[in-house]
Amino acid sequence: MFKRFGTLLFYAYFGVFFLITLGLSSYFNAFHSTPPQPVPYPHVKHLQAGLQCLDCHQSANKGKYAGLPPLSFCMSCHQSVGTNLPGIKTLTEYWKTKKPVQWNRLHRIPDFVYFSHKRHVTAKTKNYPNGVPCQSCHGQVQNMPYPMRKSRSLSMGFCVGCHRQNNASLDCYTCHK
Repeated sequence: MFKRFGTLLFYAYFGVFFLITLGLSSYFNAFHSTPPQPVPYPHVKHLQAGLQCLDCHQSANKGKYAGLPPLSFCMSCHQSVGTNLPGIKTLTEYWKTKKPVQWNRLHRIPDFVYFSHKRHVTAKTKNYPNGVPCQSCHGQVQNMPYPMRKSRSLSMGFCVGCHRQNNASLDCYTCHK
């Protein structure tokens, strides 16, 4: 009787351990997964060339969404820069066929959460007198090799922690609509 109970306990212990490991592995993979993009975009190279976040994400300081640049913005350089690179050839095909690039979203927040890039980029706090830098939420993009990856969970806990550090509102209705 005790032998069977001991064997059952042994398998139950390792079964639970296995399920926890599997669950954590799934969470880690989902958090760090990077959706494939139709055109490789190395942020590092563009930032090293002198572009700033707002050069491409022109709506970040004007509205809810950061936005993506029109293809004409990309092609203003890439009609003559890097034209032999496979990614630029793909970009040029989109340009010639007048098809928009269907970028795959990296960060997604729940529908019940209201988030405005403008409110954050233009917020003046003790820690960020010039507005919250993009790296606060998106990580050190200027150092990320392609493909870009999620470096922050953008979970409620992450956001509340930042709001606390910067004396921002903790009222639920600030973010939850």
